Amino acid sequence: MKRMNLKTLVRKGYNLTTYAHRDDRGRSPFKNKFSYTEWSNELGKRLEPCAKILDLGCGNGLPIAKSLAKRFDVLGVDLSDLQIRRAKKLVPKARFRRGDMCKLKIARSSLDAVVCLYALIHVPRREQRGVIKNVANWLKPGGLLLLVVGMNAGEGGEANWLGVKGADMFWAQENLTTYERWFGVEGFRIIRRRRIPEGKIAHQLYLLAKQ
Repeated sequence: MKRMNLKTLVRKGYNLTTYAHRDDRGRSPFKNKFSYTEWSNELGKRLEPCAKILDLGCGNGLPIAKSLAKRFDVLGVDLSDLQIRRAKKLVPKARFRRGDMCKLKIARSSLDAVVCLYALIHVPRREQRGVIKNVANWLKPGGLLLLVVGMNAGEGGEANWLGVKGADMFWAQENLTTYERWFGVEGFRIIRRRRIPEGKIAHQLYLLAKQ
């Protein structure tokens, strides 16, 4: 992998792999038993109509932002310019902007829910706790966080990700004990959790409530 700022690397990687990662119909090459519909429905059932939702790492807006925008006020944020450009076309009912989730300025207690699926795993480990702390500040009491994290501490990368030449990618994660300690410190209660096997690796999905 080329040496460069990690966020620049991720941004460039998703710009290059955007169509390989997910096409305009929402199809992706990843094979797992994760049901976006099941979990977005679970989130939606717990929210009032027109609730304000922030989708961190929204990608091209499919399928989560598109599904939630049918009933809620959705803002999607992603590091990739091209992903945001596609999201604006594919999901006209939601709002989108390019940005770094670690540097977002969101009003305190202004959100009803935050979704962050397979996105925190691209943030350097030293910055991940800050993201969780910020989300806790942005959420109203009782607000919800739908989050996917890695399961074992470490950082790494891959060159030519998804078979796309020049597309490097970076991942980082803590262990589940660390994540759950952070959740408790920031005032989250775990409503539901699920392990998501993906070949030789796995991720953990959480539905959390701000107390």
